[in-house]
Amino acid sequence: MAEIKYFVGKEANSMYERIGGKREKALELFDYNTEDEILNYFCKAKNSEKINYVPLLKFWREKNCVESVQKKLKVGNIYEIHFDFTDNLKKSVTNICSLCANTDVLCVGKGFRISVEGRLKESVCPIIKEMKIGRMEIVQKIVESWLEAIQGFCKPNLARLDDLPFKFLLRIVDACVNNPENAIVLHQFFCADDFDMRGWLERARIWKSIINPNERLSFCAQTVPIAGVDSDFSTDDFIKKLKLTALLASAKEELYEIYFIP
Repeated sequence: MAEIKYFVGKEANSMYERIGGKREKALELFDYNTEDEILNYFCKAKNSEKINYVPLLKFWREKNCVESVQKKLKVGNIYEIHFDFTDNLKKSVTNICSLCANTDVLCVGKGFRISVEGRLKESVCPIIKEMKIGRMEIVQKIVESWLEAIQGFCKPNLARLDDLPFKFLLRIVDACVNNPENAIVLHQFFCADDFDMRGWLERARIWKSIINPNERLSFCAQTVPIAGVDSDFSTDDFIKKLKLTALLASAKEELYEIYFIP
């Protein structure tokens, strides 16, 4: 597998722009983020969110996990992986409505982009109709800008669009924007062995029918069994555990099941 470059955000220095810090002189020549930089960003700069990112950081930094995804999705080598990513899109009004949720993970390879939504459990996300309550005009403008970004990948049923969870649509945008080739949206569930995907998959099939994708856009979901993480860890203990302990319950490829949404 080709060497993968890791980033927080779009490029190596963007994480420092967000947190108002300064990159160490010794790291300025690196055009990617080091493991320590990534851990510091998620475990210190974004301390309140650290638990949610544990499985994502572990999974996407494990060579066998990345190779498994490439194999199951039948794509080429992933050469860039971006954590907490947002691409160039007209989102100037998005933050007003709290509709701007950065992609958890964005994978880039030759001819494809994979937008990843990671979950520790099946959380409830508001649908577009609910987001419009009290702010109809501005949310409608945001949705229209999203539809413009994905127009080469699908022909949505506009009469049913308000029934989509807004994050489901936004993950599509992240996979498609500034992408001249193929887009994949991957929903990852980090869960116990007995997690039942059937209910979510049935809803996802309905959401996909609303989007009506062409051959350039595909959707899938993956279950990844993990061991428990104690949310009461101090930051230092947490970083030590993340570095030294395999948090995934097993590294066996067959456990990383991927469900393609027909």
